[in-house]
Amino acid sequence: MKRKVFISFIVCLFVSMFTFPTQARTSQLGYIHILDDAQLTDDELSALDLEYSLFKNTSNLEVYYLEVESDYDLKSQAYTYVKDVNANNLILALSPNYYQFFRTGSAVDQFDNDDLNEIIVAMKDKETKYLQLSAFWTKVNDKLVADKQTIPDNRLLPRIVDNANLLTSSEVKDLETRLDDISERLQVEVAIVTTNGTNGKSIQTFAEDFYVYNGYGMTSEKSGILLAIDMQNRDWAFATHGYGITVFTDRGMEYMEKQFIESLSDGKYFEGFNKFADLCEQFIKQAKEDTPYDVGNMPKSPFNFFWIVVALVLAAIVSGSIVAGHYSQLKSVKLAGGAMMYASKGGLNLTDKSDIFVTSHVSRVPRPKESSSSRGSGGSSTHRHSSGRSFGGRSGKF
Repeated sequence: MKRKVFISFIVCLFVSMFTFPTQARTSQLGYIHILDDAQLTDDELSALDLEYSLFKNTSNLEVYYLEVESDYDLKSQAYTYVKDVNANNLILALSPNYYQFFRTGSAVDQFDNDDLNEIIVAMKDKETKYLQLSAFWTKVNDKLVADKQTIPDNRLLPRIVDNANLLTSSEVKDLETRLDDISERLQVEVAIVTTNGTNGKSIQTFAEDFYVYNGYGMTSEKSGILLAIDMQNRDWAFATHGYGITVFTDRGMEYMEKQFIESLSDGKYFEGFNKFADLCEQFIKQAKEDTPYDVGNMPKSPFNFFWIVVALVLAAIVSGSIVAGHYSQLKSVKLAGGAMMYASKGGLNLTDKSDIFVTSHVSRVPRPKESSSSRGSGGSSTHRHSSGRSFGGRSGKF
């Protein structure tokens, strides 16, 4: 009898292994679903789950992180563990050699290929499974939160937001007055933001998010340019939008960078920001009154009168030295009392005089004009922001 019971138990166990799939372990809240999580403690799993639950209360998206044993048919393996394949699901399935995302329902529209690539890049080279999952969750959460952010109709913050405390209160006031004047008079927003860290975003994304979700931009086109400075990573970025993309071309922004970034590198922030404001005013006026600064049509670099004075002084010293040297060689020469001592004794006899006109030929060659094709490519390169808006821009280190 005991033998029959034991055999029945073994048979049932064997059948269950091939009939019912292993369920993904979840924490008590049950929001994030993770398969093959032996490297996670209960506390780590709960911490991840709690993070996701803060947003899940207002979202109908299910998120799965699944590690499967075989490289074959990841979709079938992954869908085995999904509660409802027709619901809104974001699934990351990893096999020993491959990974693949699967999206169903609203996740198809919420996450494009660029979003998915950003998730993988964020997870890459993380030392532990917990850090990988944390990076995975953070990117998913950032995307969902960004999608839920509302874009205000009007500007919410001043045109200078000095969160990194680089300026004195009087400098902030003076700069704000300057930026307000340029923006209102020329109807193109000119703004500056400083920060100590971007919460893992690139400086370009940070600048564009700050512009969009704080309501910057003039007229119905929401035109403008924003300069973002991150002191933690020593990064800077331009974000241009609307008519600002036309005004500030790629070549134009490259020129602007060279005029004021050095001041920021030297810690002269008020000076650098004022140079930025002056350049913005110059570029906007140029675009409105003529054509935007671009390849083949750039502002002339201003003269540095200091070096002109230095050059004149050096020239005077050199020429004076040469004259003095020649003068010292003429000490034995005496001034003549009259001109007769230079006259020829026999005089000058002119025996023949004639004018012969040979020929004349004038050749005219048209001066070649610079063609647009010889100037190289110009204009502004653009990309799509997560809000759906188009932005131009440029970024770098200082």
